[in-house]
Amino acid sequence: MGTGILPKAWNLVFLINAPSKALAIAAYREALEELSPSTPLVLFATLHEQMDAALGGERAVTTLCNTFGALSLFLSAIGLYAMLSTSVARRTGELGVRLALGAERGAVVRMVLGDALRLVGIGMLAGAVALVGVVGYVRSLLYGLSAFDPLTLALCVLTILAVAAAAAIWPALRAAAVDPVVALRAQ
Repeated sequence: MGTGILPKAWNLVFLINAPSKALAIAAYREALEELSPSTPLVLFATLHEQMDAALGGERAVTTLCNTFGALSLFLSAIGLYAMLSTSVARRTGELGVRLALGAERGAVVRMVLGDALRLVGIGMLAGAVALVGVVGYVRSLLYGLSAFDPLTLALCVLTILAVAAAAAIWPALRAAAVDPVVALRAQ
């Protein structure tokens, strides 16, 4: 015994069903007093507290990922809006000519929205290729979910389309509101 090595520490786990932590501690102290009065109560943690401690890091990473994902979606929407607004401003003359020649305002809105959806479609195609490329790395991070889960992928596509439509609607409506006479005079 004189090796200088500390004895192994043992953890005892008791399952106590009680309505509150205070009542569980009291029940544990009572049982401990009967079984081993010399054993100290060092730490008392509920299962819920232990689960929170064990999953705290994962929850923080998940929150950060969600925050950065929402921020990137917001920045993408701003970028799409800015690009479409610039495109509409540059094409004011063309849009004025189309409207002067009898194009319906709905057709102009559909044209601008079509441009936006075409760009978003190219981006989603690139994202799908990237997903296939990194699925080996991502698979280990997913719990209870496939990397190609159809519901999740459908919700992602619908979210991206909704954000793109929201970003594109104002430039599209502005394009449809171009006064043909003013646009032709500017040319």
